[in-house]
Formats: sequence, C-alpha cells, structure tokens
Amino acid sequence: MKITQYILVVLTAFVALFATGCGGGSGALGRNSDIEIILEVRRAGDDADNLILSVSPNDGAWDSSQAANDFQGQNWITRQFSRSDKRFTFRTNSNQVPYRVFIGNEANFDIDARITIRVDGTQQYLRNLTVVPGAPSLETRIFRNNVE
Repeated sequence: MKITQYILVVLTAFVALFATGCGGGSGALGRNSDIEIILEVRRAGDDADNLILSVSPNDGAWDSSQAANDFQGQNWITRQFSRSDKRFTFRTNSNQVPYRVFIGNEANFDIDARITIRVDGTQQYLRNLTVVPGAPSLETRIFRNNVE
C-alpha cells in the first residue's frame, strides 16, 4: 500500500512539473507572459519618430500583415508613441511564438537608442545600440516566457 502511494505521489509531481512548461518553446502547455518592449532614443535632439519598431508573431517578417509596427496595429498588442520612446505591450500566446523584434531607422543619420524588454515585469533584455539608416533588421526573438 505504501509503495502505491509513493508511486502516485511521484507521478503526480512529474505531471505537475511538465504541465507548467519550461517557457522556451511553443507547446500548448505552460503559461503566457506579459511583455513590454521599450525603444528609446539616448541622445538629446534625436526623435523616436525616426525609429521603426516592429513585432511579428510566428517568426514573421517585419512588414508581415500580422506584424505590429509604426504603420499598422493589431488586436493583440498595445502601442504607445512619444518623441523619446515607443512602447509595445502584449501577452504572449502559444499559437504566435516566437515573436521577432525588428528595429529600423528612417532618418538619414545614425540614432543612438536603447531597447528594453520586460517579461512579467522583470527585465530580460537590455541593449544600447546605434541604429543606422535603413529598413528594420532583426534585433531578437521573444518566446512565451523569455527573450532569446
């Protein structure tokens, strides 16, 4: 009888462990996370309006019809714009991961910027960068619970 109870406890623990998921992949088990992406200029006089921020689900292109960026919104994301920064917030969805994050520059000069990505309120990605003029390029990828 005690062996049966022990086996039941161990099996229950394994089921609970696997049901919570590991956070990295796109499996249906696990949990979704709240994501906040902040792209801000670092030099006085630069304008965030010259930067392009794009988030594309399912490993899509920056200008995909499913992407959210300066030019098109989506119902799964909230976008906020100011002269000094751009803020995109959303909740991950197992049917949309990974999300690709792109940054571009529409000006004819380099812009010093900083990108911060928070997952469930915790900073997981911080990078200072110089964004050269041109179309958006891939910066990073976001999974359900983490940033690559």
